[in-house]
Amino acid sequence: MAGKQVHEYPDDAWLAEAVHDRGCAAVALELGVANGTLRHHLVRRGLPTHKGAKSPAGRTLSLDADQLPESDWTPERLLAAHGLDEKEWKVVRVRANRWGDEDDLRIQLRIDVEPATPTLTFPDPKDFKPLPKPRKRKKQKVQTSVVLSDFHAPHHDKALFALTCEYLADEQPDEIIVNGDLMDAATVSKHRTVPGGGYDQSLQTNIDEAYAILRQIREVAPNARIRLQRGNHDERIEHALIDQLDALYGIRAAGDEVPALSLRNLLHLDSLHVEYSDKPWDRSKIPVLDNYRLAAVHGYSTTVNPGKKILTDLAGSTVQGHSHRLSLYYQTSHHPEDGAETRLAAECGCMCEIEDGLGYTREPSWQQGFLVARSWPDSNLGPKDDFHVALAIYLPGRLLLPDGRRYAK
Repeated sequence: MAGKQVHEYPDDAWLAEAVHDRGCAAVALELGVANGTLRHHLVRRGLPTHKGAKSPAGRTLSLDADQLPESDWTPERLLAAHGLDEKEWKVVRVRANRWGDEDDLRIQLRIDVEPATPTLTFPDPKDFKPLPKPRKRKKQKVQTSVVLSDFHAPHHDKALFALTCEYLADEQPDEIIVNGDLMDAATVSKHRTVPGGGYDQSLQTNIDEAYAILRQIREVAPNARIRLQRGNHDERIEHALIDQLDALYGIRAAGDEVPALSLRNLLHLDSLHVEYSDKPWDRSKIPVLDNYRLAAVHGYSTTVNPGKKILTDLAGSTVQGHSHRLSLYYQTSHHPEDGAETRLAAECGCMCEIEDGLGYTREPSWQQGFLVARSWPDSNLGPKDDFHVALAIYLPGRLLLPDGRRYAK
């Protein structure tokens, strides 16, 4: 009986580069082994198995500077030429090929880089002094809630946000709901991020910008009840911990009840007096103005008519973000005993920039703005509080409110 054939393979670095550049089948042919045999060896060694694959340690990039004078290039300059910050990328391999004579010496410089291990720190409050706890507001005949969704910081529309803060300062609503996707967190997404493509800001930048948004909202509306729930983008930090550093998931400082890497801690939510729902993004549900008939969810549907789907799936009336669109959809049902019932599904738009589709879609049919809800907490009506909603629409440089006010820069 013949023994199992043992193949001699080149070193791992050569294999990883060859498979990345030429693919497993081509390298197997070059080495004279079966494609399946080579693939099995690559898997056992933890190496990429197909062309263009990223290594298990992180996405490795190969950067080239072909046929350039030797004295002009260093790894640091090559990083800068490709728009990469040397603080956010580490060089894991450097190769240089030389050719020509002394009068015309040429070089090909190639470096492999990987994202540096991110270091998260808490945003620096700087001169911010924690505000006193919001004063309990007198219960008005009509209460107002403003629902802001999908900032995708640091890609929030700065002009829209500035005008929104002017409106909040004038309106002083009873409640402000930040309805998910406060930050974008593209660099810890499972989707590929193109370095230098405009959407590869560090996770720290996302956290700092998200904190700045909440702080500004608190400063212009010091007595509002501010409530935050997560969106699918906000949960990327938690998912990255579970996938890559599961031992740190839920870790707490000694004597502290709040997980150190939770949004509640990273964004100083307690100091900002922001109420936080840490339920999974597709399960969290906030009653608007504590009105059980109207709830805010981050949302899960991006179909052409998500309102119809939401009214089929969920009870009551619902405000959703996620789709980045503005719409109101009403549906009336007729019950033999209770009579007619009208329910609402609203899309509350987005606070993010929309021109480039956040780097993953072209010319999206998104609308910027937010939703304003009003409720009449009249005890004479019992538990079925009345409510009304309307949309605030942002056009370049102008924020148009449903009550006729207009804010412009």
